[in-house]
Amino acid sequence: MKIKIKTMKEIADYFFALYIKQRDNFTCVICGSKAKPQCGHLFSRQYINTRYDESNAFCQCATCNILHKYNQYPYFKFFLEKFSKNKLDNLYKSAIIKLKWDINFYLGKALYYYNKCDKINNDRFLFFERRLNKYDKQIKNGGYERIPKKVSVKKQNKREDKKGNLVCRKGNKKASKY
Repeated sequence: MKIKIKTMKEIADYFFALYIKQRDNFTCVICGSKAKPQCGHLFSRQYINTRYDESNAFCQCATCNILHKYNQYPYFKFFLEKFSKNKLDNLYKSAIIKLKWDINFYLGKALYYYNKCDKINNDRFLFFERRLNKYDKQIKNGGYERIPKKVSVKKQNKREDKKGNLVCRKGNKKASKY
């Protein structure tokens, strides 16, 4: 089975968010609410360099997290009260550096935050825990295969059915092998 980076990123995000919410006692750092806690990032998750930075993420209620997108002042004010302007500047400088991480980076983050957070007994946690353990074993056993991004034009419109016959993606016509 091939492991996608997107899948490992999803697992790492889950355990990181759980750790941040547990660290902040599932309480919004802006308004103090305990309703619908989420992991809010000062600098968006799109900045991969600070995506898993603990000083960039805090527990927020769903309302404050959505409002942060339109009004960043309360979150920045909270951050500056907790840390210094110098810390904010360094976090910003780190955020704007463009890096691309591989699957081992995301596996490492997932394992790190899985071990850091308190284990809970709910279906979602158990689902991600099983996936993490499965992929960790597979990567350690050398079963990780890089998934090619581009598919050749010849094979792009063809796939195999359960019996191994080539089938066109458009319609049910059988495709030739060449």
